[in-house]
Amino acid sequence: MSYKTLSLLTLTLVFFVAGSVFAADRPVGDLRECSGPNAFHGMVMTPDNDFGVPGVLLEFEGACSDQAESDADGSYVLDAAADGDYIITPSKFGDQGDAIGPFDAANAARFSAGLIDLDEYQQIAADVTGDGNITPFDAARILQFSVGILDEFPAGDWAFSPNEAIEVGLAGGEDREVNFVGILIGDVTLNWEPSGR
Repeated sequence: MSYKTLSLLTLTLVFFVAGSVFAADRPVGDLRECSGPNAFHGMVMTPDNDFGVPGVLLEFEGACSDQAESDADGSYVLDAAADGDYIITPSKFGDQGDAIGPFDAANAARFSAGLIDLDEYQQIAADVTGDGNITPFDAARILQFSVGILDEFPAGDWAFSPNEAIEVGLAGGEDREVNFVGILIGDVTLNWEPSGR
């Protein structure tokens, strides 16, 4: 590898890292807001649709960049979006309450041993290591978290369906509904409720 190529790679890496840090530290109000005839709206609900999930940050990147946050009932609105394609990425941190306990760990262990079935959302919640498998190690992590030995899971705090990000196109004054399901990682019994309930 030549010195010129190495220097170019180093410079590219510096700009990439610097740009990533800037994006992570940039406040919500500092984004290039959208302006146009279209809109997004929708709900972020628990898997059983019993509760809305508040405080979910929805990032819209594409024809323009903006953010919205779900309200107390799980609803969100982003007005004035320009024509074009968008990637919508939901995220949420914390707010576990007391939903994660030893029974969640037991269910993960029983599933890994083939003793019980878990539905799609329960399996997402049980895979706290985020490796796509549910093993006794996941069950151990859930138990450690429930008794305060572990502060966080490798898979993060929340997962969302469909997937972590979806691509949506808008045009001609469209008001597009895009809904998500929020799954608390570690809450295999899916008994999370919003605080104050």
